[in-house]
Amino acid sequence: MSPECCWSDDLQPTLAKTLTTEMGKPTAQAKNEVRATVDRVKFYLENYEKVSSTFTQLLIHVLLIIWQHACTRDLQNALEG
Repeated sequence: MSPECCWSDDLQPTLAKTLTTEMGKPTAQAKNEVRATVDRVKFYLENYEKVSSTFTQLLIHVLLIIWQHACTRDLQNALEG
């Protein structure tokens, strides 16, 4: 099943009705929440590589800083000890 069919325009009213029925949300708020969720899901489906790449680069940078700090600390300990 493709992600598009889960968020089709035909299904959005059903999802909004479920939010209204099960969560007690006003109908207008439920429709807006479903619409916003659909937009977010579509954004991440279309941009996951860019988002993932940016996160991966940040993670590598943080790990490099931690590694450099550990190496510096080890060197200082060796010089002092």
